Amino acid sequence: MSFTVAIINQKGGVGKTATAYNLAYSFSQNKKRTLLVDLDPSANATRGLISHYDELDLMTVTDLLLDRKADAWTAVVPSCIHGEEQEFLKVIPSEISLAKVQRQIINYPYKEALLHNHLEKLKDGFDFTLIDCSPTLTDLTINAIYAADFFIVPIQYEKDAFEGMADLFEIIDEIKQERGFNYRILRNGLDARKKTVLKVVNELLSPFMEKGAVFNTIIRRDEEVVKAKMNNEPVFTFSKCSPAIEDYKKLTMEVMDVQRDQG
Repeated sequence: MSFTVAIINQKGGVGKTATAYNLAYSFSQNKKRTLLVDLDPSANATRGLISHYDELDLMTVTDLLLDRKADAWTAVVPSCIHGEEQEFLKVIPSEISLAKVQRQIINYPYKEALLHNHLEKLKDGFDFTLIDCSPTLTDLTINAIYAADFFIVPIQYEKDAFEGMADLFEIIDEIKQERGFNYRILRNGLDARKKTVLKVVNELLSPFMEKGAVFNTIIRRDEEVVKAKMNNEPVFTFSKCSPAIEDYKKLTMEVMDVQRDQG
C-alpha cells in the first residue's frame, strides 16, 4: 500500500517542486515504486521527470479530477530523463489547464476527495506517492491534504520563513479532523554564511524540534540544484558532484523511517 506524502507550503519559493522530484527520483533509485502527482498548474515537477513533456499529448491530473469514473492508470506515465525510462518512477502529469479546475469542480459533491479516490485505485502499485502542491490554498491543495498520510513542509532560511505556517496547520487539522496528521519541516537552502538569519530561524524552529517535527536533514544551498531546475531535471542526473545529492539521499532515508513508523 502506497505511503502518500504531500509537499506543501502556502509560501512560494521554498523549494517544494525541487524537493518533490528530487525525492521521487531518490526513492526510485532505492527501487521503491514511486509515483509523483503534479498538482501545480505550472507543471514544473512534470517537466523535471518527463523529458520533452511539452511535445507530448498526455492524459493529466486535470482529466482525473474532472471525471470520477476515469481509469487512474491511464494517467500514469513512466518518467523519462535524457531519453532513459526510469523503471521505478512514474508521474501523473499536470498542465496549465489545471488552474481552471478550481472553478469547474466548485459544485462537485465531496470535491475534497476527488484525488484521494483515484489514488486509492493505484495504492497497490506503488510504495510511495508524492504530491507536489501549488503555493496557493485552493481546492487542489485541499485534495492533496485529504489524500496525504504525511506532510513535508519545506522552509527557506529567511526571516519570514514561518509566514502563514499557523494558518496552514489549522487548515490541515480542519480537513483531517479526528484522523489527525503527521508532518515534518524541511530546512531548505542552508547558507552557513548568513549567521543572523540562521540564528533567527533556528530559534523559531525550537518548539518544532522539541516535538520531533523537523527533519534532521538540511538541504544545503547549491547552485547545481538551481541549474538542474533550469534544465528541467533532478540534480542527481545533472551533476554527480553536487553536495545536495547527499542531502536528498539522507532525506529519503528519513522519510522511509517515517513510513515504517507510521505503518
